[in-house]
Amino acid sequence: MHLSVFSSYGSADVAPGIVANMKRISDAYGKPFLQSEFGGRVDRASSTQA
Repeated sequence: MHLSVFSSYGSADVAPGIVANMKRISDAYGKPFLQSEFGGRVDRASSTQA
């Protein structure tokens, strides 16, 4: 099985938009996707949410 794998670096408030973009790519190519990483700003680690 082939799938698309994504890493994203942004704050939790932009996560819905990132996931929507991944879904569009997945739908366009007919392949599942895997979010392998999601990180925030290294200088604001205590404010990064999952």
